[in-house]
Amino acid sequence: MVVTGIFLKLNLLRLVTLSGTKNEHEIIEVKFHKLQFPKNDNFEQIDMLKKTIVAFIKKNNVEKIAINGRARSGQRQGGADSFKIHGFLLAIIEYPIDIFFSATIRSTNTRENELKTKRPLTQDLGKAFDLAFELLPNA
Repeated sequence: MVVTGIFLKLNLLRLVTLSGTKNEHEIIEVKFHKLQFPKNDNFEQIDMLKKTIVAFIKKNNVEKIAINGRARSGQRQGGADSFKIHGFLLAIIEYPIDIFFSATIRSTNTRENELKTKRPLTQDLGKAFDLAFELLPNA
């Protein structure tokens, strides 16, 4: 199974794509890991981003996508850019996107951290990896 985790932060999308299972997986397209949503809402740039993401999904036969959940109110609420990107992804992806919150990731780390041998050391890529890992099948 091929899955992609997308960590949304400000106007950035950090991507990690995994192939395999939780026990045995590989990162694919290592160099394709950072996209930027245009701050000026330029149609041409947004259309190019859409085409880039859709082409990547088709080329790699991505079956599922996960993004980080963001609080909608309160002290830890997400910024306007991440909500805009969330809506953008929902509009261009042709299947449901799974949303995982940090509590779910922490729980998985407690149970299965030893399986995450390929987790990138960069903080944002590590979070994108964790999101993708959630989608991998167990066997």
